[in-house]
Amino acid sequence: MPQSLSQVTTAAASGLAQCLAQLGAAHGAGAIAMALPEGDAGAGGTMPLLRFASTLEQAAAASRTPDLGLRFAERFDIRRIGALGYRMHHAGSLRDGLEAYVAHYDKVQSHTRVGIALADGRVLVSYDARDPLPYDRRQDAEFSVGIVLGYIRQVCGSRLAGTRLHFGHAAPNRRPPADDRPFAVAPDYDAGLNAVSIPEALLDLPCPAADPVLAQVLADHLRREPPIQGAASALVRQLRAVMEEMLADDQFPQVDAVAARLGQSGRGLQRLCQLDRTSFRSLRIQILMDIAAEWIREDGAQLTEIAHRLNYSDASAFSRAFRAHFGQSPSAMRRQLT
Repeated sequence: MPQSLSQVTTAAASGLAQCLAQLGAAHGAGAIAMALPEGDAGAGGTMPLLRFASTLEQAAAASRTPDLGLRFAERFDIRRIGALGYRMHHAGSLRDGLEAYVAHYDKVQSHTRVGIALADGRVLVSYDARDPLPYDRRQDAEFSVGIVLGYIRQVCGSRLAGTRLHFGHAAPNRRPPADDRPFAVAPDYDAGLNAVSIPEALLDLPCPAADPVLAQVLADHLRREPPIQGAASALVRQLRAVMEEMLADDQFPQVDAVAARLGQSGRGLQRLCQLDRTSFRSLRIQILMDIAAEWIREDGAQLTEIAHRLNYSDASAFSRAFRAHFGQSPSAMRRQLT
């Protein structure tokens, strides 16, 4: 089966509209940000990483804030991402918190590699989203690395001398003056990776909110919590296989027909979806949009054909649904592939 698209917790979007307002951003940028779902910590909602990254890019362009990802990260409370954020907040030391971040980041975002490397007296905490689709991830990279630096600043306070930011993308055309840099750090661009680097000596600094009892409770919870799987979960794999068969037979996957192919009743399938903290309708949208994205990038299918196969009234209706799911139009996705 083709690789599914990356999913990220909706809590990642928490506070973006307020951040833009604080920056005095244009109304249009705020409207773009408001289109993102804002999840509560622990609510369990996810969205495609493509949607989150595309919205950040659109908001950065509309607000004329080329380093929006870093500025959003500077205002982001790590606890917003849920149990992992609270585990880091109440860790015994910076080392403990960063090790928890690496061990459990898959509870926040799928298809992403984060890591810690020690060399020459420095610690490098890296971020690498591995979504199969090509799209602009500048703002997502800067936000994701920036929230780690924000956490490090929370622990270290003013002892951040020697901190470095590295990004794999090119520098923006317009850089802020030295006295207006996010985190007061000048990033290193075209670095071949996305990472924050700090002196190794900072690792053993105690966290201000250290709570060993609560940290242990949260650690136990995170060990039991399943990772965000997006379209890779067992239920979704089964549903996708059935839906692909039905689409190949020119049948739209209605719940009772899908359930019958799985040896279930329609009500029984709905209960299985509820156990996965979702609904059949939500999973069907996720799966069909992933399939549509693959048709666009691999088969070169026409939008009218895709709309017909997925039971939309016309190409415009399909395009609106696609944009609502991914944050960009099918045509925009196709242009990125050429």
